[in-house]
Amino acid sequence: MRPGISPGMIPAYYFNEEQLGSLLKAHGGAFLQNPPFPHVVIDNLLPPEVLRRLIGEFPGPDDIPWNNWGAGRTGVETTMGTKLGLSDEAYFPPFIRHFFAQLNSATFIRFIERLTGMSGLVTDPTYSGCGLHSTGYGGRLMIHTDANRHPHSSAGLHQILNLIVYLNDDWQEDWGGHLELWTADRRPHTRIAPIANRAVLFFTGSRSFHGHPEPLACPPERRRNSLAVYYYKYNRMQNEEYDGMQYAVRWVPTTAGDHAATRILTRNGLARLAAMAGRAIEISATALRMPLEPHWGDRLLVTLLDGQGLDSVACEALPAAPVDADACGSGLRAFATVTSLKAADTQTQEVLVLIAEDGAVHLAKDGETPTYFFGYISAFLRCLDGGDRRIPTDHVDP
Repeated sequence: MRPGISPGMIPAYYFNEEQLGSLLKAHGGAFLQNPPFPHVVIDNLLPPEVLRRLIGEFPGPDDIPWNNWGAGRTGVETTMGTKLGLSDEAYFPPFIRHFFAQLNSATFIRFIERLTGMSGLVTDPTYSGCGLHSTGYGGRLMIHTDANRHPHSSAGLHQILNLIVYLNDDWQEDWGGHLELWTADRRPHTRIAPIANRAVLFFTGSRSFHGHPEPLACPPERRRNSLAVYYYKYNRMQNEEYDGMQYAVRWVPTTAGDHAATRILTRNGLARLAAMAGRAIEISATALRMPLEPHWGDRLLVTLLDGQGLDSVACEALPAAPVDADACGSGLRAFATVTSLKAADTQTQEVLVLIAEDGAVHLAKDGETPTYFFGYISAFLRCLDGGDRRIPTDHVDP
């Protein structure tokens, strides 16, 4: 906490309908119209005295027990510049903690619902994956799509909105750190400077790619600081913008270092899979992270295909997957199948486990599209490591 901020003096601040009504009048309709996916930029969200207190309270890198969230799956940055994050409100400075409660208040949620045209939004009082964010010189955040982080996602809570409030006074354009919104085909489209008192609200879907992929060029004593909250909906419908519950962040490599690290991670993962080829491993149905009909039962059998080339960086040697390449992406190859272990199951359905060139693992049920994004090779290997037994495929009961 910075000098001059007394934890015993917490001024009351509450969003009011009149203030939010003015913002709604100024920005109504913009959210759905802005490309490359629904979003809105709101400047001067807060009164000056509220902004000053939030900036004054924001903790430095040595003030609280930050978590090192880093730049992403393959990103590399200096220790000083790495992205720091904290979701535990017990360590939030007092006024910031009070302000977060206002972002989750009924008054503010009504405003968000009117602004976006959505209804039934649900908050996360645990701030899982959001809260305080701080990045220093040389830090960055890879382009990505968000995972569902709500602690009760298993109950059907899907992330649908991301709100970021920036607290960077006198931020210079050439320091970078712009929030970038990319198109569904992964091309840069919109850049938003992280200036103080600017809020960005955007839709989170399967192709809502965003991040700040370029290293910060700010002075060493400055940091890119922000507050973030996520909003959720129950039983969100699948459509062309949302493939379904996403349990892992989907990262997009953009730099030479990212691509080199991706190749190494993919090669190492494929080598481990190659060593397991021809084996069958029993896992729980929940470990697959995929909606399955009740007849599949609680236990599944993952059979690693005995194909050649699993230890190669190139995926072309893997058996071709009989799925629609246009719907699920090019370069996908099958390396495993998943079947039910339920004794009463007389159906012959199976799930194909597919790998992309960047090491992303997808699941396709009987060749259906779209596929489900599971995560990356390392996550699938952890799923197999937790399996109950490993037996040669020629010993599996028919």
